[in-house]
Amino acid sequence: MTELDALAADGFGHWLAGFIDGEGCFVIHGTAGGRLKCRLAVAVRADELPTLETIQARTGAGTIVTRPQRGTTKPEATWQVQSRPDCLRMAEIFDRFPLRAKKARDYAIWRSALRTWATVRRTGYPGVNDEVWRRMEASRKALNEGRRFV
Repeated sequence: MTELDALAADGFGHWLAGFIDGEGCFVIHGTAGGRLKCRLAVAVRADELPTLETIQARTGAGTIVTRPQRGTTKPEATWQVQSRPDCLRMAEIFDRFPLRAKKARDYAIWRSALRTWATVRRTGYPGVNDEVWRRMEASRKALNEGRRFV
């Protein structure tokens, strides 16, 4: 049985897609070096930490960070997926267990940007990845524009 089959066996993959549809955030953002990268995050109240720990364990992706209460905000826990291998892992999961609500559009744009990001070549030569960064920026703009409330 493959890892994806294991996620299907008890319905977890479909549950995860629904959870991400409701609580997830697909992001294409800049790094300190001025380049772009993909990120998936879910931020919830800290009393949902066991849910995030289950997601992390079952997917084998991401890290969890917690934040204490600040002022009137409650303690928070965030599962974040931001390494290229982990993002590719999540794309494999969501390609098998598709999102079905509004975030499906965000995922499609994020997935396209992720494919582009996966083509980045590590090289010391300037300009080698310029086209990659242009396509990533176009995806970032499309993702952000699509979030405007209409």
